[in-house]
Amino acid sequence: MADRIAILDRGRLLQVGAPAEIYARPANAAVARFLGTANVIATEDGVRSATLGIALRAPALAVEYALRPERIILAPDVGEAGANRARGVVREVAFRGDRALVLVAVGGGELRVSVSGQAPPARGAAVTLRWDVDALVPLGS
Repeated sequence: MADRIAILDRGRLLQVGAPAEIYARPANAAVARFLGTANVIATEDGVRSATLGIALRAPALAVEYALRPERIILAPDVGEAGANRARGVVREVAFRGDRALVLVAVGGGELRVSVSGQAPPARGAAVTLRWDVDALVPLGS
């Protein structure tokens, strides 16, 4: 197994580092999507996602953020809204062995959420999603 990897795109070096480091802190959207599943959230001002219709609180301002599915906490809809909190409806549930990947419609977009250790919600269920500030990774171009 390699302890350092390089991510290339059409001959251009995008990022070099330890696999866990690149997974946790991808340099840009291409790296985030290449190495595992990632929600890439675009903003107009670094604070609000027009597509998802939610406010974001992040460690630094960026045009795009990566949010890994396992960093999102999914709960029954409790009607709460606010920064790093979204209400949505379950569109799909895909079982992946010991976990499920749940696709949730939020505003005009969608977020992928990884659920393990509990039964995933049924398709059509209203849910609340939330995540910590440090779960949003600012992305470069």
